[in-house]
Amino acid sequence: MLLHFTGCQKPCSKTILRDQLLKFISPLSTRARISMAKSKKKAETVFLVCEETGHYNYTIRRKPGGEKLRLRKYNPHVRKHTWHLEKKK
Repeated sequence: MLLHFTGCQKPCSKTILRDQLLKFISPLSTRARISMAKSKKKAETVFLVCEETGHYNYTIRRKPGGEKLRLRKYNPHVRKHTWHLEKKK
């Protein structure tokens, strides 16, 4: 992608490649983006299990780590909202 400098007094015909511009403006952010790309966590499938009945009612995808989810969701077997806890199968 080519970028064109604007804001000059007269029209400027110089174009700079996007990568060169990023290196000129902030070399640390470019390095940070490269290191972040290597350490991406993949989302995993997690089940929400009803605490009252033990039924696996919902599945969600989320990144690993952090606390276990505990949500109040609708349970069609009991026909009311109950607490659901995150569980891996």
